[in-house]
Amino acid sequence: MSDRKTVEQVLGFLISLGVHNFSLSGMFLCSEDVTYEQLDSQLRDSEPMLKFIRHPGAIRVAFSSMQHFPEPKAARLRYSVLKFLERLTSHSHRNHAILTTLDLIGPLLDLYYFSAGGEPAIQMSKPERQAVLRLLRRLLELGSDTHVARTMFRRAVNQDETLNGEILELWRAGVKTRWPEHMSMEASAAVSVPTKSRGLPSGGFTFMLWLRIERLPTEHSQNLF
Repeated sequence: MSDRKTVEQVLGFLISLGVHNFSLSGMFLCSEDVTYEQLDSQLRDSEPMLKFIRHPGAIRVAFSSMQHFPEPKAARLRYSVLKFLERLTSHSHRNHAILTTLDLIGPLLDLYYFSAGGEPAIQMSKPERQAVLRLLRRLLELGSDTHVARTMFRRAVNQDETLNGEILELWRAGVKTRWPEHMSMEASAAVSVPTKSRGLPSGGFTFMLWLRIERLPTEHSQNLF
């Protein structure tokens, strides 16, 4: 990721692996003088090719590689990755939920906080900070762990004991969490619908349960459903 000659192509391959669609492998290839508006347009053109996240680890690697992007390409590549992740969250609730399991909220919070002048300061453009903020808000809709919550509380108070309005806004977004913890049903998982049913709604449905496992299998795998 630190090689100027190959960073766009390698990043495209990682994203393509993550969503299992290699038609996206060239989505980060663009001219050196590209504008943020042109990047937004390019991402919108790629949106019909977005699929479900199949290999979350590849998405996590792409995100964590942002710190290695070479100059002068670093800013536009970071922006593209952040906007791409935001569009993934909007594509489906499953994608949204998977991204919350990749521990992105903590690093995103650091980016947003230190780019505002915290020590050590991180240099980011205004469009980048806005992209970080939008993605943070989306991920916080599904909640965060205790460690991240404590960090947000600490950073809501500045060193001079005044309140940090930007962090407070994020904190307010986090307390409005609407979704409970969930599980994703894949592969052979299924929901059995009675034959007398008139059919499932075209927009899908929500399936929730409370599950208590008293003893885990020790000799071989077991089917829960």
